[in-house]
Amino acid sequence: MIKLSDSRRISDPWDELAKAIIHQAVLDWRYLISTGKDYERISFFPVSFDELRRFFKSEYCQLMIKIDPESILSQLEKELDDKK
Repeated sequence: MIKLSDSRRISDPWDELAKAIIHQAVLDWRYLISTGKDYERISFFPVSFDELRRFFKSEYCQLMIKIDPESILSQLEKELDDKK
């Protein structure tokens, strides 16, 4: 965040993009849970639990956020287990 002299804050656009990508991955995971399928086309793009797991374990994902993405994945895996 960039702090302005009048106490307003401007978000870093790259940080906002990274958060949006992570958020979309979480939404896609939860959508798959709601369908009861392991694979689905979402807006014409194929999405699967395996693909999302690879994303959360990737170096790319780790570079995007300050927290450990595997902690997010652990919570999502718990949600999946609870739904079964």
